[in-house]
Amino acid sequence: MIARLEEKLESTPDDPAGWMMLARSKLATESKEAAIDALQRGIGHVGTEKAGELQAFLDNLLSNTDL
Repeated sequence: MIARLEEKLESTPDDPAGWMMLARSKLATESKEAAIDALQRGIGHVGTEKAGELQAFLDNLLSNTDL
């Protein structure tokens, strides 16, 4: 599932919901660092007007040391 989502985002990277789903999936199955990487990549692709939710999730991950 994660690999298919990453492939989809390579062809249509302007998808904030897709990046959010990828980050959540990586947090659940891989690591916090993988989720942070996905969010940072997503923010770079979607533009500032669409990045608010991604940035909020990223800020939460960066400030939460329990994850």
